[in-house]
Amino acid sequence: MPYIYRIVLVVLACAAITVADPIKGKMRDPRDGKMYRTISFNRPDDELWTWMTEPLGGDTVHYMYKDVGIVCPDGWRLPTLMESLFLIDVLEGEKTEIYSSSFKFSVDLQNAKKYDLLSNIFFVTSDGYAVAIEIDPEKSKMGEITIFNIEYFSRMMMRFFSKITQKPEMTPERFAQSVDETPFQVHCVKRTELRKK
Repeated sequence: MPYIYRIVLVVLACAAITVADPIKGKMRDPRDGKMYRTISFNRPDDELWTWMTEPLGGDTVHYMYKDVGIVCPDGWRLPTLMESLFLIDVLEGEKTEIYSSSFKFSVDLQNAKKYDLLSNIFFVTSDGYAVAIEIDPEKSKMGEITIFNIEYFSRMMMRFFSKITQKPEMTPERFAQSVDETPFQVHCVKRTELRKK
């Protein structure tokens, strides 16, 4: 199934989700004692969904794509594409542009502030997508969120660098290696089932 159709289906599945007001909190990574801001949502399916609003390790720490699946603390994991779109839906993101392998959304800065996301973030999902949240309150009243397919993003970057270095495009083997070595920030999530009364 082409990338765009998968994204469209997931966007439609996320439409019109309502959640209670977010709960801001903190979590401590037991491995190194670092504290991270979090935000939690009570979902309508009796789950509490908690999202780290700071990247694992801090703003300057990146992990290679081949390693991102194993870096979250116990009980936490990478978000899925569906969870990332759920966050965009909660932020009331509006689709602005649709490409063959990416979506763009605009987000009001007041919503981003409410959900503690007033920074530029570039993270990866567990099912092969990159999510770029670009928010600069000094330049604009709106933020932009873009979702790319990982392979499409890596191929786009390789073509860009091939033009700059004037080297021929890479072999399929080198391309696969370059995807594995693409650096990303990591934002971990946790889902907790709530007991029904």
